[in-house]
Amino acid sequence: PGGGWRLFDADAEELAEVDWLVLASSLMAHPRVTTLLGWPEVPLRQVAAEAGDEQLKEAVTSLAATRWQARSNLLLVIPPEHGPAWQKLPFQLVVCDQEAQALWGLSRVVVLPLMDGRCAVVAHSSAEFASECKNAFGAESAIAQEKGIKRAGSEETQVIERMKSNLQGLLARSIRSASLAETMVAGAEGMMAGSAQLMRWGAAFPEPPGLDPALALCPNSQIGFCGDYLAGEGLGRVEGALRSAESLAKRLLAIQTQVGGSAETDLGQDALAGEQFGGEADDETEHGQTAVPGFSEGNETEAGFGSSHG
Repeated sequence: PGGGWRLFDADAEELAEVDWLVLASSLMAHPRVTTLLGWPEVPLRQVAAEAGDEQLKEAVTSLAATRWQARSNLLLVIPPEHGPAWQKLPFQLVVCDQEAQALWGLSRVVVLPLMDGRCAVVAHSSAEFASECKNAFGAESAIAQEKGIKRAGSEETQVIERMKSNLQGLLARSIRSASLAETMVAGAEGMMAGSAQLMRWGAAFPEPPGLDPALALCPNSQIGFCGDYLAGEGLGRVEGALRSAESLAKRLLAIQTQVGGSAETDLGQDALAGEQFGGEADDETEHGQTAVPGFSEGNETEAGFGSSHG
């Protein structure tokens, strides 16, 4: 801090030297890093103490107190021979109410047909299901590779099979057409064929209040924060992540164009009040929705005991 940041690989070889460190994740400032990666200290807490940066200390303290909801996500890539069965479904997005979440352990399902006849399917668990499966990270994840977790015979395989079964039951319940439901049940094995991965989303949804945007830029340590965990409009949604990133970029750009030694301090103290962004985003946007194009009222359904199609 004070002279920029240097990035090193696992072999201590320098990869890059930069002026600012921008963090789109809160992990380096949150105590869960000690559990997930086995590190003895929270990195940014140590940086703030060594640099005597009171603003960074306040930001780290705020982030350390933030609570998060977790999700376990099933990722399926359905091969072309079984893709048509998914493409015949009368929806591409299923959103579960509380009753359906309690029954199936799923909060939403996204179906995305691909150009080559395959289908990508993502099933998001409920918060309760994710809490039950907190030790299953997914063998392809960075956390699992760091911990040396193997997939064969692991809890991950059990969670994947359980989520597949829950997904089949949820879809069958969400389909109004009896003939289509029968076709699904008859071809259930084929519909779940293809590659399957589990992804643990440990910090999926931050709970209020979130990090004060005034703490998003710490000039003394040359650190910036952006992400859906910043307080304000869009907290816990893709909208919030985009807004905070655009805001931080504007502030950093302003610093680079300033002349004079006091520019960084002045801009670092500048709050975000008054900043307006082009283009109004949908206030109902949440994780997973904006990442998959083509959604509309015509292809969304709410799964529950009072299912309704748009």
